[in-house]
Amino acid sequence: MEKQATERKPCPCTRVNCPRYGDCESCSEYHHTSKRKLLTRCEKLERKAQRKKEKQEKNGGSMLL
Repeated sequence: MEKQATERKPCPCTRVNCPRYGDCESCSEYHHTSKRKLLTRCEKLERKAQRKKEKQEKNGGSMLL
């Protein structure tokens, strides 16, 4: 029995046992056709990075720690 995971690429999703793990096309299709219109992990990370960048630009590039 041959595993399907051999052709998969690295995926930021934390659900490694998901049948769509590493298959961006089917993952995106699944999430976007659900009733709740869920975002994929990739989309969530992109949105988070974008918000962080916008926040840094708003604060003049300095970040308070």
